[in-house]
Amino acid sequence: MFILTGFDRADMIEISNIETTIIPAENILRYDIELKNTGTEPFESTFDYPGDRYYGIELVVLPHRKLAAKMELVPNSKFIKMVSRGSSSTGRIEPGGVGSFHLEYQMKQGSLPSFVKKEAFDSTLLILDGVRTIKQIPLRQFKESSLLEGICIFCR
Repeated sequence: MFILTGFDRADMIEISNIETTIIPAENILRYDIELKNTGTEPFESTFDYPGDRYYGIELVVLPHRKLAAKMELVPNSKFIKMVSRGSSSTGRIEPGGVGSFHLEYQMKQGSLPSFVKKEAFDSTLLILDGVRTIKQIPLRQFKESSLLEGICIFCR
């Protein structure tokens, strides 16, 4: 039997809010995500390894086909990864608390901001602890509630 490590904590974390923003001047798609800890213990990294670089909790958005076609992708990767332009995160979420995260990705030159905004939820959110995947959340389920959120001055 094969068991994915890291998924044992998956039930204690859920998305409480997600918004997308297009930054036209920089050609960037930004996600602002709030995660709620519904568990009884702090949600924090348990990743341990002999290296010096602390990985911690990381969020990554993996694009599906329509979104990937409009975004810059990392070359020579076995994963379909959008080029990151920056991120920030809460390192620890107390029980009942909410942690804030933001992720920014580079759009391809010539991509229509309105299309990228519309397809931003054609993706999956990965919650990572070091190199282990803790949880995968399809973002399509949040599309309807987020259509009117975010800012895009050229998306009207």
